[in-house]
Amino acid sequence: QQKEKYIEHSSLKTIDGFLNAKGGMLFIGVNDAQQVTGIDDELNKFYKGNEDKYLLHFKNKLDSHIDIKFSDSIDYKIVELDGKKILLVECLQSDKPCWIKKDFYVRTGPSTVKLEGPELYEYIENHFHANKD
Repeated sequence: QQKEKYIEHSSLKTIDGFLNAKGGMLFIGVNDAQQVTGIDDELNKFYKGNEDKYLLHFKNKLDSHIDIKFSDSIDYKIVELDGKKILLVECLQSDKPCWIKKDFYVRTGPSTVKLEGPELYEYIENHFHANKD
């Protein structure tokens, strides 16, 4: 009867990782085995089928975890895939580092990795500052 908070956090980490890497697309409602599970159950259970309320909730989560200055780099909409509704999130590569509170993530292949310490410093120097010269 409750939302799975870890799924929301995982989605936010992935979005942050895409912004900090080369951009990418996140399909919410598609599992790791690439099976379309859809968001229909969540839509009906928590939002009475109202897509606008679902999208508003998603926007509020983005705004409270990822700085508003990155909003132009994130586009999201509900689309139908294999007869089920999913949330498609498209992220552009950011020209500035993006953080979720104090954490920094990058997307590498099929995974999202948290960087810390020297690895974080080196990544930011190489990825964001190398193109400024």
